[in-house]
Amino acid sequence: MAMINRLQEEMAAIQIKTLQYQRMEEQSEYDQGSLQLLIQLVSKWARDEQELERDLELYRQKVQHYEDKERRTMSFKANGVSPSGSGTFVSSSGEDSDGHSDDYYKLSDSRDGGNVWSSSDAALSSMRDQDGTKHLAALDDSLTYFEVERLYPGGTRDV
Repeated sequence: MAMINRLQEEMAAIQIKTLQYQRMEEQSEYDQGSLQLLIQLVSKWARDEQELERDLELYRQKVQHYEDKERRTMSFKANGVSPSGSGTFVSSSGEDSDGHSDDYYKLSDSRDGGNVWSSSDAALSSMRDQDGTKHLAALDDSLTYFEVERLYPGGTRDV
């Protein structure tokens, strides 16, 4: 009888160990799946970050292009000379990379022989400056949110 009890106790201990090993194996499989999902998520974030970095560099180049073009335009306005040598400012490309045509300005002759801007050109220039300011503000906001997201990938903080 004692031998039967001892065998039953050993059998119960073996069954307990077997259940523990099964639970550990199931937990290991679950952890492996979770780890695989995390690896996929991190690689997706890395790809997204690279794409955003490329977009950011593209936008920086566009802003630099617009700022350079604006400086040239302001320089020509200040000097009262057009880049083509005639009375008209004309873009060499005819269209910017964002799909908007370059504005051109006509200078009219004043009575004293100098060139002056017509009132319609001044209004057009003012509208273009406002649109450029809005566009730069939107780019700045986008850059700010990108930088915050890059610094705090777990969630954004109020900017």
